[in-house]
Amino acid sequence: MLLPGSGQGSLGADDSDGARYELAAGTLTAGHLRVGAGGDRFRTNRGILVQTGGTIDVAGYVVVGSGDQAAGTIEFAGGTFRADG
Repeated sequence: MLLPGSGQGSLGADDSDGARYELAAGTLTAGHLRVGAGGDRFRTNRGILVQTGGTIDVAGYVVVGSGDQAAGTIEFAGGTFRADG
């Protein structure tokens, strides 16, 4: 689940079987962003983030596909992506 705002955004992370989020317009703001992170030998965490427009602004770190059995993808086709971490 992606949690925009001042907290952490998670997409296909920890206890998730998978998630996909597409941003075409508007702004998504997060303190940190994890896409397909975590996981263990019993669960594969898959996350896909597709940005075709709009703005993604991350104040901290961005983690993509980190951890046992984790698979994360970010596809950029437009818009602005900023990460300060």
